Amino acid sequence: MSGSTAADSIPTERSQALIASVLPVIALAGVAICIISGLRTLAATLPDVLAAFPQAPYALDGSRQLAIASVVLGGGDPYSVAGNLYPPPGAYLLAPLSPLGLEAGLWAWFAIKVAIAVACVLDATRGRPSWIRLLALGFVGTFLGVQDDLFLGNVSILLAAAIYLAVSRDRPWAAVPLGVALALVAKPFLVPVVLWFVVYRRRSAVTLIGAAIVVTLAAAVLMGPGVYRDYIDALRAATGIDLSYGQGLAGQAPGLLIPASIVVGLLYLGLLWKSRDESSVLLWSLLVGLVAAPYVVPYSVVPVLAGIPLFARSHPTRTLVLAAAAAPLLPFSIMAATAVALVVAFPSDVLAGLPIPGRPRAAPTDVPSD
Repeated sequence: MSGSTAADSIPTERSQALIASVLPVIALAGVAICIISGLRTLAATLPDVLAAFPQAPYALDGSRQLAIASVVLGGGDPYSVAGNLYPPPGAYLLAPLSPLGLEAGLWAWFAIKVAIAVACVLDATRGRPSWIRLLALGFVGTFLGVQDDLFLGNVSILLAAAIYLAVSRDRPWAAVPLGVALALVAKPFLVPVVLWFVVYRRRSAVTLIGAAIVVTLAAAVLMGPGVYRDYIDALRAATGIDLSYGQGLAGQAPGLLIPASIVVGLLYLGLLWKSRDESSVLLWSLLVGLVAAPYVVPYSVVPVLAGIPLFARSHPTRTLVLAAAAAPLLPFSIMAATAVALVVAFPSDVLAGLPIPGRPRAAPTDVPSD
């Protein structure tokens, strides 16, 4: 019996050695596909961007937010600006840049987000070899979602940075920017993230929710409670928007949107209940939004990047699998990449607790590492 066990262990060890040597190469190839795709897109669009930016069709979101800021600073109704779907406090998002004027304000917003993205990457890779830091900067800098956010003047980089700060520092103060961001933009995909904090970072959750409430009450006092009725009316009017051009399920496979959202949502709630693998559940909290969101475009993926550093520290091997399998799919299908990422990021302690014949069950508090 002992001889058989020793013989059986040899193929296993060889397989593990093969995986350990080959997987990083495949992961680098996956990241390279993303970078090359981003560079090709940048090369094709950059001349148009430089010729037109910050005019349409670029900086549409940023231009709208600057227009809203100008209206509200002048005492007007922020919902008189077409397309404003953010809560009332969001009217002040770009108010500090409004005095600069449209063009200078948009370039300033662009530069601020570039600086935020670089700072987050450098912080997330501190202590890593220089080539890894450069690779991470190259990946984020050429990522289609980041380009989309920068050229449209969106807020995804800002939200990703707020999530990363709150996750990377298990301190209540670190969750304040995320709470403020929640009050300013209130994107639906933040709901699973807030639930993650409630379960795994309760002190931070109190600070996060408290900051959001304070900002909301301040806006109600400053702008009047009636402005929230205007906000609800704006949301109701937006329900008729054509979503067929999106890259999410609503645009690609509308019949799957509700059932897939229900299944993934229930699975996520179950993971919150059963799993103690906080890094895996965090990644799930960010991916659930991509499944359930009615409107998904490249910049929608950017906040998912905020969960990668914590996941990589707990699960380095599975992070390589993400890079090898999910990253190269992103330029071609966000939903396909999301499906792969959900499978790869499924919490390891829940998997270890499944009653598979011939394998002893792990203790409930065990979180198997890669």
